[in-house]
Amino acid sequence: MFLQKLPNELIDLRDKFRQNGYDIRLVGGCVRDWLANDPKIRPVNDIDLCTDATPDEQRAIYRHYNIRHIDTGIKHGTWTVLLGNQTYEITTLRQDIETDGRHAKVEYTDDWELDLSRRDLTINAMSMTFEGVLFDPYGGADDLKAGIVRFVGDADQRIREDYLRILRWFRFHGRFAKNRFSRDDVLTEIAIQRNMEGLRFISRERVWSEFKRLLPDPNGLMEIFQIIRLGVAKHIDLPVPHYQDFHISFRRMELAHRLTRNPVSLLAAYLGYSDHMRRIADDWHLSNSEFEQGRLICEFLNERMDDPLTFAKTWAANDQQPKEWLVEALLVRGEVEAAQILKSWIVPKFPICGADLLASGMAPGPALGMRLRYLRLCWARSNFSLTRDDLLSELV
Repeated sequence: MFLQKLPNELIDLRDKFRQNGYDIRLVGGCVRDWLANDPKIRPVNDIDLCTDATPDEQRAIYRHYNIRHIDTGIKHGTWTVLLGNQTYEITTLRQDIETDGRHAKVEYTDDWELDLSRRDLTINAMSMTFEGVLFDPYGGADDLKAGIVRFVGDADQRIREDYLRILRWFRFHGRFAKNRFSRDDVLTEIAIQRNMEGLRFISRERVWSEFKRLLPDPNGLMEIFQIIRLGVAKHIDLPVPHYQDFHISFRRMELAHRLTRNPVSLLAAYLGYSDHMRRIADDWHLSNSEFEQGRLICEFLNERMDDPLTFAKTWAANDQQPKEWLVEALLVRGEVEAAQILKSWIVPKFPICGADLLASGMAPGPALGMRLRYLRLCWARSNFSLTRDDLLSELV
């Protein structure tokens, strides 16, 4: 079945590797998602591939058969090959020699099981031939079926090799776990608490990268709660609301989660205040666009307004705030109908400018700016229907 889904160019490349005594297999996430029959399964051109050929042996094959290849990740043993209109990353099997809690010093190997043994979770430690023959030395398929998310081998050792695996466990637990109070979960949570201080060594960009995937997940809210419950939050600089605000924050996020899967919107719903958004944007190194979107949503949440739709239109038309962000802000407030209306609304252009006021006889200066703001307010109150002549008549 898998063979039928794969592009012919990729199958031909695998056959060329086999003719030279090597193999290529599918590995990791694409195998897991295919076995899980996950509706979010990645497309077949977005797959993980491994080979028992060294980087030099890979290159020799590509050169011999005139296959385009780029050394985009050669220091990690990865070549990017171009087949037809698609690119594929093919990584040589590796084993860890040294680890420091985030990065590993590796050596190449031709041992498929040894490569799988260095992976984090059993459900990610599977490989498969193009014909669908599964190699699963750590019981990942059974764990996937049972809804168990556990580390390969000793949890403490796996975590200490790379502390980011703590956050990866929460992400995959939210997606695949079926029993949140299993013995495996309890043992894993104990290992996490023993080692969570190591998260201080993880770059905050990587923390945000994990949260961007965790927050939109259907069970993401529950996993955030577990992160707080276990005390992990303080080690990744995630603000925890005071007791009296805790239920408000989670109710707000629960409402938002029903209506949007935008991670910035969900983060803003959780934080609630623009100063908290600024702090976490600095700590987690959010992009300027992500911060500005989150700040706008937080400010929108805290504005008292009788008509959120008109308020959002005013921000879009008068303050030139991105309409897409304001749609998200309405969704976070639970204003579904208003969000739909705004989404299809074409933002009008203010019909006059400062030159029009100067031409009418006004002198340059602060008074001109104040008059423009007043006219913008009149325009908004008219539901943006006042024309240029209408607005200029207000100057008389």
